[in-house]
Amino acid sequence: MRLHEVAVEARSGRSRLVGRVERASGERYELYFEFGGDLPGTLAAGADAFVPALLVPAMLAGEPLESDLPVSPQLLRQLGRVQAILTAWRPELTRVPVSIPDATTMLPPGPAIGCFFSGGVDSFYSALKSRRGESPRAPVTHLIFMRGFDAQVDSRATLDAAVAHVRRTAERLGIALIVGESNVRDHMRSLWPEAYQGAALGSAGLALGGLLGRVLIPSTLPYVRMGKPWGSHPLLDECWSTETVALLHDGSEADRFGKIERIGRWDRAALDELRVCLKVHGAPENCGRCPKCVRTITMLALAGHTGLRSFPRGLPEDYLAWIARDNPAFWGELRKGLAGPGTARLPDLAGALDRLERRRQWRTTLRSLAELCGVLPALVSGRRAAGAFRRAPRVQPDSSAS
Repeated sequence: MRLHEVAVEARSGRSRLVGRVERASGERYELYFEFGGDLPGTLAAGADAFVPALLVPAMLAGEPLESDLPVSPQLLRQLGRVQAILTAWRPELTRVPVSIPDATTMLPPGPAIGCFFSGGVDSFYSALKSRRGESPRAPVTHLIFMRGFDAQVDSRATLDAAVAHVRRTAERLGIALIVGESNVRDHMRSLWPEAYQGAALGSAGLALGGLLGRVLIPSTLPYVRMGKPWGSHPLLDECWSTETVALLHDGSEADRFGKIERIGRWDRAALDELRVCLKVHGAPENCGRCPKCVRTITMLALAGHTGLRSFPRGLPEDYLAWIARDNPAFWGELRKGLAGPGTARLPDLAGALDRLERRRQWRTTLRSLAELCGVLPALVSGRRAAGAFRRAPRVQPDSSAS
């Protein structure tokens, strides 16, 4: 996989940083990062931004990563560590040689501090924490919303609505907003959250190196769950830094419930602006009927926050069934919330969490016994076969036959 050329193109008041790439198969395509808003002129035509964007796809394809364009020495030094971490986490990825020259000159760090912002719990927490002086670093000066990351860039109508929603929030908070767009996800459709999310954010942050000297990547996981491999992770995100742009993984000191509690204390209006749903193709609305929405509404209720504009339908009657289908890691966070002021509104939650935990422990015990007895592969195969049978279309009898 070779990065042949990097160029900056001006498009109706927006700046587009374009990298022209060739695969080992001979396929050629372009990656781009386009930005508008509060930018000081055009972007710098550097290759740094394309290294994170191309490394994971190269590892997935097993192709060397090559370019004649110089790249930050600090970034290149970290690529061995990045590959070691990713290959330990993901068997689909393989280590590949990297042949890219060191840059001999670097831009000075930009004066501004950015924070990626989708309107979700994690990004609201990082932005508000910084603006309140709860972080040892200087306050965030710019929020960055990237079209093409949460939803594909061709979801124009819903993304336009999301941009308008985020812009209103940025104006209320008094923080400048940069709206960006990229097609990197179009060329890395698999392993997006598991291995590529942080790399894509790192690339977008490096593309803004002429303006931003530091960029916050809001955390997904709290430190207590750092044993789980994930594409945005403190072991990975900060490896994409250069001499010009420091990328900082931010917010892992708090879990999701803790973030919701603090956002409610710091800025109650932010809870009306939350945008967490991934089922609506980038729209600012929340469906209110998917695991992520129900989990968030439940945590909000436990923290004493109901009747929010962000979730106008409130908690569904069958919310316990949704929680049962959710990631068990969040059951512990919900249990922490049972000490919150809204616990009385959810009288059945504690017993349901106890039952779910007992069921999880039994399953873990039975799986361990099956593994010790050597029958686990047969049980897994049988379960998959049963699932395939249930999903198979049923052949209806021919009613015309006599």
